[in-house]
Amino acid sequence: LGGVALVAKQVGDGSISMLASETVSLALILLRTLLFTQDTEKAQRATLSFPQDAIPPLLRLLGARKGSEFGEFAEAASSIAVNIVWVLSALPRDNRAHQDALREAGSIPVLVSLLEGPAKEDLALGAAVVAAIAALVQGNERNAREMLPARAVAPLLQVLLDPSGLGRSLNTRQMAAKALRALTGLLYSNEQRKMVQGLE
Repeated sequence: LGGVALVAKQVGDGSISMLASETVSLALILLRTLLFTQDTEKAQRATLSFPQDAIPPLLRLLGARKGSEFGEFAEAASSIAVNIVWVLSALPRDNRAHQDALREAGSIPVLVSLLEGPAKEDLALGAAVVAAIAALVQGNERNAREMLPARAVAPLLQVLLDPSGLGRSLNTRQMAAKALRALTGLLYSNEQRKMVQGLE
């Protein structure tokens, strides 16, 4: 796991060319596999041992994904972005330290920006982004509060209300509802909370 995280940091720092090698894609796939293994104990060990200083470089790659500099490599960049976001969605599960580290590294505006933009047309990326947002706000009121000025509520509601877009996946709708439940206590009245629950 340390080697995978090192690759992630080197890519973010520009030490390894993301587009000239398959190293990054393979490293992210390996990391995603480790974090989502069905062996709960192994997944927990992988999450706990993930170095938090590898988070900012991964977020920098997501920032680049929003731009146009990838040119002809946009498809590869999209695949890399999907794997990065799935990794980021695994880290905060039942792990307050990673939740806080992701917030402090600036993940919330990056994820919401992806949800409002590229994720609308990329179902795989959208599913990963919604799962990451849901994991960030579960049991973490500060993260939930920071989602509000980042304008996360509207695109999450859109997932629930639009079955022809990201909402066509039941799992993605459930993740969006889970995230909204964490936000409703901060924002909505009792009636609005019931409405959100009814949309699941």
